[in-house]
Amino acid sequence: MSLISERRVAWVCVRDAFVIGSFEEAPRRIATAFGYDSFFVDTENAFVILVDDEFTTPRHEFRTDSVAYTKSRDLELLLRRNFIGGEIPATSLYPPNDAYWIDCFLPDRERESNDRVFMREHLEAISPMVMRVYHVRPQQDKQLHELRSYIETWHQRACSVDVGGERLEGGPIEFHRVTISATKNAPVKDGYDVVFPYTRGVTWPWVELYVNARRSFPKRRRPSFEFVPTVGWNITAASPFPSGEAASRE
Repeated sequence: MSLISERRVAWVCVRDAFVIGSFEEAPRRIATAFGYDSFFVDTENAFVILVDDEFTTPRHEFRTDSVAYTKSRDLELLLRRNFIGGEIPATSLYPPNDAYWIDCFLPDRERESNDRVFMREHLEAISPMVMRVYHVRPQQDKQLHELRSYIETWHQRACSVDVGGERLEGGPIEFHRVTISATKNAPVKDGYDVVFPYTRGVTWPWVELYVNARRSFPKRRRPSFEFVPTVGWNITAASPFPSGEAASRE
């Protein structure tokens, strides 16, 4: 299934980013000011705001001359002045589905730190793909077991409970240990390549995974997520990843 180019804009706001106004009041204020829909994720520890306008744009190029861009900037201004504060740009999330441009408001101190959680995709098509979940510091066996158990629990929930009207399709899940050595421009990646069925694109289960993972793990052990193609990927040998990384697997 190919990625698409027509997108809406979505903002994700986590509860602990609110340093001025009320987290609970923000969705009501936004609905009054803009008429935008919103919904909670991660048991109401974050909410998603949907900006109305769709627009066509090349992938990873957010056009600044679009109506959606203007409206999203107005929304950001309201959030910063009345609820969140801060000046550091929101973190962009790239799940394996191109239906939305997604930016996530995090606390400024987290946005500047090495403990920020990333979600990136390196795909030309969403299926088939591999989810790489990793820590940026070497992990002990116990910590890796905790990470695996967390992903197993998340996957079961994501296949059975709707998030924003979406859920993952059911099916088997496989874990393959992966360690990618640090490079000049990137830290070590220590975790798992996770394989499971994914033939229809969804967005919100991935967003919930992101916001829940950053809340569920200690700051220095927060995992990040990458989605890589299965072309050239196998469980026994290194494969050519977009950044030229070399992976070792077990």
